[in-house]
Amino acid sequence: MKKLLLIVLAVVMAVACEDDGDRTGFPIQIHQSYVTDGVATVYGSVNMELIQQYDYYFGLKYSSDSNPASNGKSVDRMELLNEYEFVAYVDGLQPDVQYYIVPYYGKGNLVLYGDVVACSQTVLEDGVVSKWGVVGTQNDWGNTGVPDTPMYQTGNYFVAYGVVFNNDDNRFKIRSGNAWDENYGALSDGNYASDGNPVELIAEGCDIYIDSGTYNICFNPDLMIVNATLSNSTEETVAWGLCGDHNAWGDSPDMPMQKIGNMYVAYGVNFPNASNYFKVRADNSWERNFGTPQDGVGVAEGSSVMLSPDGYSLFVSEGTYDIWLNPQTPMLYVMAPGVIPVL
Repeated sequence: MKKLLLIVLAVVMAVACEDDGDRTGFPIQIHQSYVTDGVATVYGSVNMELIQQYDYYFGLKYSSDSNPASNGKSVDRMELLNEYEFVAYVDGLQPDVQYYIVPYYGKGNLVLYGDVVACSQTVLEDGVVSKWGVVGTQNDWGNTGVPDTPMYQTGNYFVAYGVVFNNDDNRFKIRSGNAWDENYGALSDGNYASDGNPVELIAEGCDIYIDSGTYNICFNPDLMIVNATLSNSTEETVAWGLCGDHNAWGDSPDMPMQKIGNMYVAYGVNFPNASNYFKVRADNSWERNFGTPQDGVGVAEGSSVMLSPDGYSLFVSEGTYDIWLNPQTPMLYVMAPGVIPVL
């Protein structure tokens, strides 16, 4: 009887994965992975609707062996970024060693494995010009020989500085190598990259609209988002801080954040409650603030979350943390005291 149940479950799982004969229907996918400074960073997606419907477990395994399904260790640091994307980290890896990662899901004793992915050993150093560029009305879409505005590596994202849009109809996209072979645009027509607002991207997508002005345009290929911040808004004069349960949502001054490079950090923040809600805002005012795109998002120690302007409150569990903010991307990181986030 037990063997029959396993066979039935295998058929259900196989049907759930089936997609024109390939593995694109596998419910957990790895989209990008790389190793730097002994830490592997893995970005991917998961079909949580299917996982929850059938009460499957899922995860990742890694190994220096090319068959991590048989010889690998489980990845412990895995966090959902939203309802369908995740990021995972593997610490303590050896330099100059090729590592492999495989996704899996299952139920009981039955486990199915996806495609094995080799972690890239090459990550561009900060400040290095990349293959990515901004193409749009600012360079006549490349039709008159004016090259795309170059984007520079900063952590795991890419920034084009001082892009000037001065037409009545300003639009742009992201593409590689001044060519259309690989390009990204908005999911649908009419999406505006207003100041700091992230826009989701898709290959061969629609033009992204933007108001006139001079912008720093930030592209995150891991999360497939782009945003634009006015380059004449001097971040050095902005006093970012934490506002939430700890200061009765503004009854007392916000907890200040110290500027470190292009990041801001509040060191050793003590959160005494089981669930501690807060947001980040500028100059003790709600005119400019960041929260999460979805309601009820909790951030665990050592993980990060994408932010959006005027978003929902996020929460952390009881403990003491260093809270890091990158207002350009925008991302927030909850770290153990003294630990710098992996960017």
